[in-house]
Amino acid sequence: MNSIVAILIGNTSDFINRKWQFIFNIAFDIIPAVIFAFARNISLFIVGIVCTIIKDAFAPSSFDYF
Repeated sequence: MNSIVAILIGNTSDFINRKWQFIFNIAFDIIPAVIFAFARNISLFIVGIVCTIIKDAFAPSSFDYF
């Protein structure tokens, strides 16, 4: 399933600048880590979990840089 999504994201990324896609992907990987590092309450921790779930859904976009 991930390879099919990677192909679809790779085909659509030909229309956008891959540099910005790379920056967005790195930033989207950092955001949940920062949230988990500084979470002091349950609601912020749940936001971190939701960000991680969303990040995992877009994980195949890491394969289309090449």
